[in-house]
Amino acid sequence: MFNSLFKKNKNDSPKKPETDPVCGMRASDGITLMYRDKLYAFCSDHCKKEFGEHPGLYSTH
Repeated sequence: MFNSLFKKNKNDSPKKPETDPVCGMRASDGITLMYRDKLYAFCSDHCKKEFGEHPGLYSTH
């Protein structure tokens, strides 16, 4: 009973990206940005800023 409940909740939660879309390095859980209803994660504030200035270059539509 609890296993099926746990799996349902686990699958319902949004998956966080693991790769920084700007530089390709492993992303940090704490540095994120929502863009067009998608969560993007970054390895540093520098990459987050770069994405914010040019989101069309790095986002997947």
